[in-house]
Amino acid sequence: MTPVPGLRRLFRLATGRPGDPQEIDDELALHLDLLTEELVEAGMSGAAARAEALRRFGDVPAIRRSVRVVDRDRERAMYRAEWWDALVGDVRHALRGFRRNPGFALGTALTLGLGIGLNTAIFSVFDGVLLRPLPYAEPERLVRLWSNKVERGLRFFSVSVPDFQDWRARNQSFGGVAAFERQQDLTLASDAGPEQVQGARVSAEIFTLLGAAPALGRVFGAAEDVPGAPDRPVVLSQSIWRRLGADPKLLGRTLNLNGEPWIVIGVMPKDFTIPGNSAEVWTPLGPGAVNSNRGNRYLRVLARLKPGVTLEAARQDMTTLARRIEAQDPGDNSGWSVTVLGLTDAVVGEDFRKAVTILLGAVGMVLLIACGNVATMVLGRNTARARELAVRSALGAGTARLGRLLLTEGILLGAVGGAVGVALAFALVRLLHVLEPPNLPRLEQVTVNGAVLAVAALLSIGSGLLFGLVPLRRASRASLTEALREGGRGVSGGRARQRTQRMLVVAEMTLAVLLLSGAGLLIRSLVRLQQVDLGFNGRNVLAVSLALPPAKYEGAERVAGFYHGLLDRVRVLPGVRAVAAISAAPLLGPNSGTVFVVDGRPVPDPAAVPDADYRAVTPGYFRLLNIPLLSGRDFTEQDGPAGPGVVVISSSTARRFWPGENPIGAHLRIGDVEKGPVTEIVGVVGDVSHLSIDAPERRLMLYFPLRRTGNTAMTVLLAASGDPAWLTAPFRREVLAMDPSLPLSAVRTMDEIVEGAFSQRRFNVVVLGLFALAALVLAGIGLFGVMAYAVSQRTHELGVRLALGAQRARVLRMVLGESLRLAIVGVGLGVAGALLLNRTLATLLFDIKPNDPITLLAASAVLVGIALLGSFVPARRAARVDPMTTLREE
Repeated sequence: MTPVPGLRRLFRLATGRPGDPQEIDDELALHLDLLTEELVEAGMSGAAARAEALRRFGDVPAIRRSVRVVDRDRERAMYRAEWWDALVGDVRHALRGFRRNPGFALGTALTLGLGIGLNTAIFSVFDGVLLRPLPYAEPERLVRLWSNKVERGLRFFSVSVPDFQDWRARNQSFGGVAAFERQQDLTLASDAGPEQVQGARVSAEIFTLLGAAPALGRVFGAAEDVPGAPDRPVVLSQSIWRRLGADPKLLGRTLNLNGEPWIVIGVMPKDFTIPGNSAEVWTPLGPGAVNSNRGNRYLRVLARLKPGVTLEAARQDMTTLARRIEAQDPGDNSGWSVTVLGLTDAVVGEDFRKAVTILLGAVGMVLLIACGNVATMVLGRNTARARELAVRSALGAGTARLGRLLLTEGILLGAVGGAVGVALAFALVRLLHVLEPPNLPRLEQVTVNGAVLAVAALLSIGSGLLFGLVPLRRASRASLTEALREGGRGVSGGRARQRTQRMLVVAEMTLAVLLLSGAGLLIRSLVRLQQVDLGFNGRNVLAVSLALPPAKYEGAERVAGFYHGLLDRVRVLPGVRAVAAISAAPLLGPNSGTVFVVDGRPVPDPAAVPDADYRAVTPGYFRLLNIPLLSGRDFTEQDGPAGPGVVVISSSTARRFWPGENPIGAHLRIGDVEKGPVTEIVGVVGDVSHLSIDAPERRLMLYFPLRRTGNTAMTVLLAASGDPAWLTAPFRREVLAMDPSLPLSAVRTMDEIVEGAFSQRRFNVVVLGLFALAALVLAGIGLFGVMAYAVSQRTHELGVRLALGAQRARVLRMVLGESLRLAIVGVGLGVAGALLLNRTLATLLFDIKPNDPITLLAASAVLVGIALLGSFVPARRAARVDPMTTLREE
């Protein structure tokens, strides 16, 4: 529709545009169409909207307002188009530059990818283990409680039933307190045959305290969790329920556990676990709880803070309560207090938290070294591009235009490096799940999730911005004449740039020394640890765990009869050299302890009563593991309930209580220091590392004959003449021949058990060692790049030197000397930093100091050697410069 003549005149008057009538009509029609469309969208019909548009254009102000809106929209659209076109142009220019210099692009991407990938992978561990909340309701209010006796080095000790009951009834800080036992092997009888499952007794409050509701049925009630309760309820995990057919009608049915009937009352949701406990079935704690002796400590305790109560306030409350209990019952509780930790800290552990934090710092150093390398390459590349940037500046490109170009290149480099890094992180996390490192808590939570990808993106963008901004200042001030002169002569890109490159190399060397010295300390610590005498030799020994159902095997004599009968059957198998059994094999656990006094000596103060670990063993155990018998005799088949009580002690126990004397024939009073049974010492054996390979001192150890203790859970040891794994099937047949309902719990070799004890430290060494190796390679590459570039820029100078009579060997020494000076400065700073930072490794080291001079000297020597090796090729190239060619170019 052509605008009416009157409206056309108003538009000319409003805009001051006396142009071509057709142009005026076209622009006026555009304004009318836009307003008409707005009115139609508001709900008016087409004809009414057009009439209203003509009416609104009835005066000059209305036309001017419409023109301003349209002009603003046009300007914005033009700006967006220009910005997009400019961005596309900058990206195309950057990609063309990378194609012209593929070595630079590939080296930058791989270097950045290595740094970002390692950081992303370790951050995924940090996020999954330390940052992500535990899968319980309000996990920040959950705490773990232990008994502690600081003067004996016992910070995290189990809790007795009376202490648990007092804590639950008398505390002022917790809305709930619950207890559970360590998981134990249970025999589940089913149609498919006997199966070994992990079970634990728990107090009724445990599920409510953790905020977990059953997926099916119910959990324990208060009436089912008291001594003498008639019912036998059991709650199943999701995995056990599915293995039993996933039938909802299983509720109310009876299961046979350890030869006893239990009624299924509930099924927990998928992935539910009690912190620090891998049980698959749960039974009530109350009916079987031994609650008369405060010295019998075997419970684990959880609690939930009341709203508004801090962790520190809870610690003060529990310390006060422990003192009151000690005053009321000074015997077994003398000197005992309470340790309170947040549940996350308890699950993760202080050592692991420190190890992950150290690894995160280490990969941060690797990233810094990688960034230093890339920055060096970018500086060198932009020196070669000085002429191009100067010409752009001379032709009118301002700082903003040059900055946009350089930032685009930097962000592209960062993006490509980030993509490589994320791919590497996915691979490393996948490898972590395949390897399943020991003692890595919450491994299932370690994933490359959104938060981890956000960190990777942040590192990529940050790196890109850094590499784009580094050369911007010089590029914006570049002189065309100077750039053309320098480009023609091929001399250095300026002392300032050289200083920057050298500072980057020194920083890389410093960080490499820190990583290399830390890895060296862990390696030397591991070597020292492997040289520790464990006190036994488990070569070619198979360890098989068994757990007899207490309801079926009542009494020490019946339990001992089963195990001794089994040993007699297994002893004659082909390939078996010796057999024996122990309640907990070395480095395998669980641990058992008791108090004792030397009979005939004054009874010490309750706080000074000694306690020792103990094990139940069968005759021949010490000989099988090559544990030396220092004096006296081993147990015999006659050492049983009918005869006098006998005990074999460790050499540490003998040295402490009978220094310089022979303890054979002395007597100990076990358990109750006044009324406990008296046992005679019949032998002294060498110390054994039972709990860990790096214990600061040997714990006191007592050995009792199995016929007297009647431990139902034992580990049978079979010494083989060859590969012990071949004995698994014959041993299983002999067990089933004696009891068809008894499955094997765990089958391992003693070598595997020892390897498992070393595995956590070995894992730390391998990871930090890989980071140190990456840092070493990157630092060497960085120094090589700087020296190679410096030589290429000094070709003219070196040619003149040679033409004036300088010896090639002298030129070689000059270039190597410059490299050596950079390395020495970096190594010196690194050693100074290592003396400060290596203290954080103290708790991860064994028998070695954080400032170990041999390690620092070795790390320094390796770095200096790498520096000389990395600069040798550029130095030799410098010495081979042809002076005549240089002079002809001049």
